[in-house]
Amino acid sequence: MRPKPNRFVGTIAASPVDVLRSILADSGITFQVCGAEAARRLGLTTQVPTQHIYYTTGTARKIRMGNTVVLLRNVSPRRLLLADRPAGLALTAMWYLGRSEVSTLTIEHLRMQIGKAELSALRGVAHHLPAWMSTILVEHEREYGT
Repeated sequence: MRPKPNRFVGTIAASPVDVLRSILADSGITFQVCGAEAARRLGLTTQVPTQHIYYTTGTARKIRMGNTVVLLRNVSPRRLLLADRPAGLALTAMWYLGRSEVSTLTIEHLRMQIGKAELSALRGVAHHLPAWMSTILVEHEREYGT
């Protein structure tokens, strides 16, 4: 992808997501931002990752785009369930935070960020998730009734 001219700041490089989409478009490979970035986007942390890291079902590799390096890390397909959806972002954030950090309060925060429909989609794949995630989703439903 070529940089685009901008009359205010000069040239603007293509975003890593756009480049990955074009590279992986015909391959059927799924990708998603890393857990740290997912948690940041959903307001679960204020830390900002310093590298562009994406999880993928494909081969782990480095892609250079000018001065930017994008890292693709291979993960299990179940970690990428609902990728490219807000529910998938929430799932990736939950994997990143881990069992000790995810609670019913965390799920309620996620519901506020992604909406009831996306939380429902997340519950729909609960049988593919680890027991601790499924349990917390059920507890949230019992406690908050959503």
